[in-house]
Amino acid sequence: MVAAVAAKIGMKCLLVQESWVPHEDAVYDRVGNILLSRIMGAEVRLVDNGFDIGIRRSWEQAFDEVKSRGGRPHAIPAGASVHKYGGLGYVGFAEEVRAQEKQLGFGFDYIVVCTVTGSTHAGMLVGFAKDGRQRNVLGIDASATPAQTKAQVLNIARDTAKLVKLGMEIVDDDVVLLEGYAAPGYGLPSEATKQAIRLCARLESIITDPVYEGKIHARDDRPRPESHQRVQLHLPQRLTLDRLRLRRPAVPAMASNARSRAARQTGAGGWLPPLGKLTEFIWKILIEGFLLRKSKIRREY
Repeated sequence: MVAAVAAKIGMKCLLVQESWVPHEDAVYDRVGNILLSRIMGAEVRLVDNGFDIGIRRSWEQAFDEVKSRGGRPHAIPAGASVHKYGGLGYVGFAEEVRAQEKQLGFGFDYIVVCTVTGSTHAGMLVGFAKDGRQRNVLGIDASATPAQTKAQVLNIARDTAKLVKLGMEIVDDDVVLLEGYAAPGYGLPSEATKQAIRLCARLESIITDPVYEGKIHARDDRPRPESHQRVQLHLPQRLTLDRLRLRRPAVPAMASNARSRAARQTGAGGWLPPLGKLTEFIWKILIEGFLLRKSKIRREY
């Protein structure tokens, strides 16, 4: 995402790609986000430092190197999390959810999010503190370093609260982080995670990943009273089909019993709120494209 923004606005981009996930695949550093970053013109620096959500010396060295070249660097840490404004976007997310709750006629009792570097969780915590729901934001730890992660969420939340002039103190107990989902380590899927990824894909066409969302669904022991409404946030790595179906619940490929079965088996426990005009626009393009293709096929055959 950083490389994409830099390309769009005409800035140079130096990315420090730390080896957070141990791997044995010979082409690991030639595919995925690393490949996309290179295609978009970023200078990618691979550093074998292992997983750590904190600021690393390799990142500081890159910062100093840009200065030595005569450049003026703007530093964006991993996940933009410990950036001064890292938590603000998800304060806005809480405002959007509140507006949608008003339209829907009910409120969500719990908001579930995967937590690693912390800014998503922290911003949501501050945003929902406005109506006293900060402890209803349930972070699912996928870092395997929960103490460090919880401390970072707390620090980001406190800084963000000052920026938005929340008017109340964020305390340690406001950060709810559920442990036991990250095994065997960051980015490494357990058998339960693999099964959850397959289940979500086969029953709901929801594409999850072994780093974040897949681990949220890997366990089914979260307390979920039937009367509670829950919303689970899928981090914006992709636009998944579960988001698209919300405005159009009667998608032929989605039988209602499959939806409910996936919710029970994966612990999805609820649904995501509609994403507004952007989702409707993308939905319209997809539907029109499908109908056009279907019409073309009929004419040809």
